[in-house]
Amino acid sequence: MSRVLESIFSELKAVDFLSSVGVGENELQFITENLTYPQFDEALFSDEWADIRLEAQAVLTIFLNSKFQNQYQEWNKVVESARRFCDEELSLNVEFAPDLTKREAIKSKIIDDVILIIVEKYFIKRVGLKPMFFSKVCEVYKAGHVPCGYKCESSVDFKKINGTFFIL
Repeated sequence: MSRVLESIFSELKAVDFLSSVGVGENELQFITENLTYPQFDEALFSDEWADIRLEAQAVLTIFLNSKFQNQYQEWNKVVESARRFCDEELSLNVEFAPDLTKREAIKSKIIDDVILIIVEKYFIKRVGLKPMFFSKVCEVYKAGHVPCGYKCESSVDFKKINGTFFIL
């Protein structure tokens, strides 16, 4: 387990998180809209975005539990390692936020995403899982943006990733 996680951690250490926040141009084809900070702030902390992320996590969990039950038992250990990585090694500069309270809240949301990115990437490498929702979330972060919304037809899109993201 640790070699797989170490390779994921190395990949994420190389990400220049938030480097393109507020920049109008992006090269990602699955982006619907690049939001202004007030729109981003509202979307990031909305119930709708929270529900989307929870539904995507549930789809991942249910799929792993139904298809890879033995390997799925590793979930909690992977989450613990991911949390430790985020606490000890992930550097996030959210100076674009207007105050300290908002900066900490944004960091917390990003850390939640990074943990699920690590979990999904782990199971991609561990059991050959095809990239799902959090792999696309990772692409948004790698491009220097923060995802804060997702438009899709149905929860099936969390497996096929046919939806589009809203970003800052």
